[in-house]
Parts: sequence; C-alpha cells; structure tokens
Amino acid sequence: MIILVLVKLYTSRVILDVLGINDYGVWSAVSSFIVSFNFLSTPLIGAIQRFLNFEIGSGGKRLCELWSTSFILCLILALIFIAILESGGVWFLNNKMNFANTNAMVINSLFQLSVFSSIFMFLRMSYEAAIISYERMSAYAVLCIAESILLLCGAIFLKFYTTNNPLILYGIINFVAQIILFFCYKFYCNKFFSCTHFYWTFNKKMVREIGSYTGWNFFGSFCSMSASSGLNILLNMFFGVVINAAYSIMMQIGSIINQLVNNLLTAISPQIIKSYACKDFQRLDSLIINGCKYSLLLLLIPLVPIYINIDYILKIWLGNYPDITVLFCRIYIIYLFVACFSGVLSIACLAIKNIRKYQLTLGPLVLFNIILTYLLFNHGFVAQTTLYIKVAVECVILAYRLIFLRATISISIQKFIKFSFLPIMLISAIIIGCMLVITHALGSCSPSLKLIVSSISFFVIYTFVTWSIGLTRNQKQMVKTFITNQISKLQ
Repeated sequence: MIILVLVKLYTSRVILDVLGINDYGVWSAVSSFIVSFNFLSTPLIGAIQRFLNFEIGSGGKRLCELWSTSFILCLILALIFIAILESGGVWFLNNKMNFANTNAMVINSLFQLSVFSSIFMFLRMSYEAAIISYERMSAYAVLCIAESILLLCGAIFLKFYTTNNPLILYGIINFVAQIILFFCYKFYCNKFFSCTHFYWTFNKKMVREIGSYTGWNFFGSFCSMSASSGLNILLNMFFGVVINAAYSIMMQIGSIINQLVNNLLTAISPQIIKSYACKDFQRLDSLIINGCKYSLLLLLIPLVPIYINIDYILKIWLGNYPDITVLFCRIYIIYLFVACFSGVLSIACLAIKNIRKYQLTLGPLVLFNIILTYLLFNHGFVAQTTLYIKVAVECVILAYRLIFLRATISISIQKFIKFSFLPIMLISAIIIGCMLVITHALGSCSPSLKLIVSSISFFVIYTFVTWSIGLTRNQKQMVKTFITNQISKLQ
C-alpha cells in the first residue's frame, strides 16, 4: 500500500512537471468525464464479487455460467457508457467547456483515447472480481503495483521523449497501459481460475439478479458521490475557493488513508460473503466482530501519528496551505475512524441478496449531510460544521447497519459492543491519552523532533497496549509462533 501511494504521488509530480500547469489542467478536465467510471466500477466489482463468493460458498456448480454472464454484463454497460460519452460527452466538451489555449483536435483526440481506455477498464472488472473472490490478495496487490509502475514508466518516457503534442502522447500511453493491464488480468485469471474461460451464455434470470443488485449498489454509490460533491459546492457557495482548497487537501490525505481501509475490507469481504452463503452465522458473527476490531487496530497505526503531526506534515508536503486545513484534516481522521467501524458491517449488509430496503434507507441518510449543512450554513455556522455533521451522520449509519444486521442475520449487538466496540474504544483512549501527554511535553521542541519522538513513542505505546488488551491468549501464542518461525528461517 505504501509503495502504491509513493508511486502515485511521484507519478503526479512527474506528469505535472512534463505537461505544465495548463496542459495538466486540460488532462484533468478531459479525464474528469472518465472519472465517473469509478462511480460505476466499485459497485459493479462488488456485485460480481458478491455473486461469485456466494456461489463458491454454495458449492460452485454455476461458477462458469455466472462469470461469463457477468463479463457480458460488463460489456453491455461499457457500450452504454461509451454511447453516452460519444453523444452527450462530445457535445459538452466542445460547446460548454473552456479550453481557450488548446487546439480542439488535441482535446477531442485526448477524449477519444480516454473513452477507448475505459472499454478495457470495464472488461477488466469481472477479472478483478474473480481474483478478490478467490482471495488471491498478493496477486491483486502485485497487479495494482504493476499498474502504478506502468503509468510511472509512461510518465518518465514522456519526460525524455520530445514531442509537439505531449497531451496526445500521454493519452496513447494511458490507452496502451490499460490494454496491457487487461491482458495481464486475463492471463492470470485464465491460468488459475477455470471459471474465467469465457463462453457465450445469457441466463435472463441471472442477469436480472446481478442487474438488480448492481442497480441498488449504484444507487448507494450515487448518493455517496453526490453528498461528497455537494458539500464541496456548498463550501464554495458560502465560503469561497480558499475553503475549497482546504477541503481538497483534506480529501487527498483522506484518499490515502481510505486506500488502506479499502484494502483491509477487500481482504475480509470474501470470507464474510462465503459464510453468509453457507448459512454459517456463528462464523459470520465472529468475522464481523474480529474484522471490525483488527481493521481498526491496524488503522490506528497511520491515524494517530498523522492526527498529531498533521500541521508539520502539511508544511513538508505543501509549504503554504489554508490555516483551516489542519482542523479539517483532524475532523476527517475522526470520520475515517468511525467509517472503518461501519465499513466491515457494510460488507455484511451487502452480502444479503435483497439490498433494496438497505440502500433506500442508507441513501437518504447519506444525503442528509447536504440538507443539514445547507440549513446550518444559512444560519451562519462555520465551515467545519459540515465535517462535524459528517461524523454524526456516520455514527447514525453505523447504528442503522447494526440494527439491519440484527434483523436480517440475527447478529448480536451486545456481543459486538462487548468484544469489538468497547475494546477498541478503550485501546484508542489509552493510546490517545498517552500521546496527548507526550505531545504537551514536547510543546517547545522543533516540529521535526516532535514528529520523530511522537512517532517512536506511539509505536512503543501502541505495541504494549495492543498486546496487553487487544489480543487474546491464543492470538498472542500465534504471534509468538509466527515470530519464532521467521527468526528460525533467518538463522
């Protein structure tokens, strides 16, 4: 994950250096049409993975038919997506967007290359879902890193290759990269998973089931995307672009931490869905409780040092930034903590076949962020109010997911609170309390020394508290055995 983040950050820096501010802005604006692909990809991959995991847990008799049907569905959605972009997208690009200093031919060529790239991104989704379903996380990580390195190599090639149209060349590089990545995913899946050998089939009932599930998943993603974009628009309406800059910086830091959260959730997701498919609710209960507990224990590692040293981290990274950015980032870190708790529960909720009721309740809850923010901003509340609302709404969503799971799979809320929520809150309170004392004692030190000392202190305290409170006797024995085996291998 760290390698992935570093490579992406460096690639962005190289591209900005090569293209310059104007061309980089053009690339950003044109590719924003394809960014909507992310809105489609996440729920679609999640839907395919859910059905594959369910089928694996149920015996796997229809796996080949299910995967081939999902591939056809991805192809159909790709054609619909491209038809929309080639009609409405081209019109909007040429009539509504402002590219005063850039040739129209370059803009349209770049757009077409982006559209063609999205075809291979769509077709890749069913292969990605298969890798996650079979829990080949090491292979998935390697392919993700390969994607980042491939784009970095393309950026470096662009830096040393002189051309009159660097934008078009960069578009071609991205297009070629997506083709290569598609065949890498295809080759790996065809080699290790027999179900991913495509054959033509069209099971209407299966398409209807996957389509219905995906549609409600799209609805949830649309509400989340609308809430995030809507809050940024409201901040602009009431406070101006400086606050938008702070919000954007906050979201960039949040996206890095979110990547860790998503990796943790991706790893645990197949087991939760398979347990539900097998009707093994006792194991499902255990997975939810332990998943919440240990994903949050891992998340504390980056969250606490970043929270304490965010002002110095921003100074190193950006130099100058809006003063309110530090407060924004700290509130958002609290939100990420709650969201991680809620994320494991979300996987269990989405394991259920009929998610209509769940999404119809969740969507308005997410959109409530915008409504309440607008009302409070109209009454003169400060900008950070929207983030406090975001945290509060996420707490309500956490409670709703627990209630929903109790009603559908009879999860024990008391057990969840006793074995997951309370231990995590106790561990977090002890660690944060100790760190506040240490930070106060380091008040007059230089920021760099404060960062070093606080980080070392955190890891010592974190290790001691987690070992003492966070792990059971059996888990401690497993850790000791693992460390002993690793040491013996080195000798």
